[in-house]
Amino acid sequence: MTISYQKCGLSDISLIQETGRATYKPYYHQMWDIGGVDWYMERCFGKEVLEIELGDPNIEYLIPRNEHGQVIGILKLLLQQSTPDNSVSNALYLEKIYLMPEFFGKGIGQMLIE
Repeated sequence: MTISYQKCGLSDISLIQETGRATYKPYYHQMWDIGGVDWYMERCFGKEVLEIELGDPNIEYLIPRNEHGQVIGILKLLLQQSTPDNSVSNALYLEKIYLMPEFFGKGIGQMLIE
C-alpha cells in the first residue's frame, strides 16, 4: 500500500474534526459515561482547541491517505519534546494515531509508525 501524508493547517480544521471523530468513537465510546465521549471530542477536536494547536509550530496533524486518496486516519505529532528523563530535549512524540474502521486490524498502524 502506498501512503501519502497531508500536513494539516487552519483550513483543514473540519477535516481534522471529522476524521478525529470517525476514528475515535467506534473504538472508545464504551469507555466513557454518557456524554463523556462528546466532552472528549470537544476537548481534542473542538475548533478553538485546533486553532491554538495548529498555530503551535511544535504540533502537527497529519492525515494519511492510501493510493486512492481515501483517508486512513489521523496522526498528531508533538515536535521537539523532552523525554521523561530529560535525556533528550528534541524528541518526536506521537500523541495520537487513530485509524478509520475499515483500516483497523490490517497492520496499517504499524506501517504509519515505520
